[in-house]
Amino acid sequence: MKKVAIIKSDILPLSETFIKEQVLSLQRWQGKLFGAQLIKDGLPLDDINYTIYRSERVPWLTNQFRRFHALFNLPEKSLMKALSDYAPDLIHVHFGTVAVRCWPSLSQFRIPTIVTLHGYDITTYKKYWKRSKNPVKRFYPERLLKMAQSPQVHFIAVSEAIRQRAIEYGIPAEKLTVQYIGIDFKKFNVGHIPIEKRKKRILFVGRLTEKKGVMYLLQAFKDINKEMPDAELVIAGDGHEYQSALRFSKINNLPVNFLGAISHERVKQELDKARVFCLPSVCASTGDREGFGMVILEAQACGVPVVSSAYGGAIEGIIDGETGFSFPEKDVSALTNKLLFLLKDEVLLKAMSKGAPAFVKERFDISKCTSSLEDFYDDLV
Repeated sequence: MKKVAIIKSDILPLSETFIKEQVLSLQRWQGKLFGAQLIKDGLPLDDINYTIYRSERVPWLTNQFRRFHALFNLPEKSLMKALSDYAPDLIHVHFGTVAVRCWPSLSQFRIPTIVTLHGYDITTYKKYWKRSKNPVKRFYPERLLKMAQSPQVHFIAVSEAIRQRAIEYGIPAEKLTVQYIGIDFKKFNVGHIPIEKRKKRILFVGRLTEKKGVMYLLQAFKDINKEMPDAELVIAGDGHEYQSALRFSKINNLPVNFLGAISHERVKQELDKARVFCLPSVCASTGDREGFGMVILEAQACGVPVVSSAYGGAIEGIIDGETGFSFPEKDVSALTNKLLFLLKDEVLLKAMSKGAPAFVKERFDISKCTSSLEDFYDDLV
């Protein structure tokens, strides 16, 4: 089997299950995950082949050398050694920011290198990077575009919207391919409780950051609660907007259940109890936007209709009016009406619940998506 080295700096946050699932779903290629450090309380990696290429405890001087190397775009010996020992036929890096940091090392191998662009790494405004207090971040846009000029580098966009944004950013169109990641239907499938028998529960899952738009959902739920007092909202996730969201719900006496960050297994349990899933993503002040929103697919695979404004996902990830509803971002009135529509109309709710899994299985089954990815690997090698 040909070998692919999959690189991600920190392995792996709970929010990046999609990377692990993609590695595990490889059939014709042998994949190994490479990370600079292992995240405490991150995803369990017992079932995956991985290597941490940096030592956890290093002298102060070594850390200074690392900063020096990053600033002046120099290769990192520990990464080069780890890759040399593995001898991959191809390198696949997740996130443009990671690729830029690793490129001085990766370029030495002169083998095809793929960079998956997920969202913030290509949607964040160039001016934001250039204003960063971190000198390495200030160089990010120009280093990304310089890396893109190499004939060994190719890019994957997680949605057509991200591909178009990457072209606007300056990456040549011929170097960009859309490859959906897909989801595992063995882990996400229709629950036992019929959708119309469930409580009038709206579910949100995601990091509580500006781009996820949770405050817009809370504003909408405030109006929903007045018209439908038995409606519920469950928010799963943590982040810097957590306290603001909690304070808003308490001030307005809203029946909101905050779960904090939860496992993928718990996400499935919550989806099995929800009537509607909502992801009201917006463009953040930095330009950061949702690349797709994998949880949109997970919800539909479980037969839960989706209401979303996610960049890319709201257009490519649902069939508007058939498996869920899309709405203009930050439009609280539209969001309120879409949610109320689904909570009230059980005929529509059941129709969407039935159609959503078939739609996702046809376009986003992880086995099909990964097979397409491996075909892409084959073409490049």
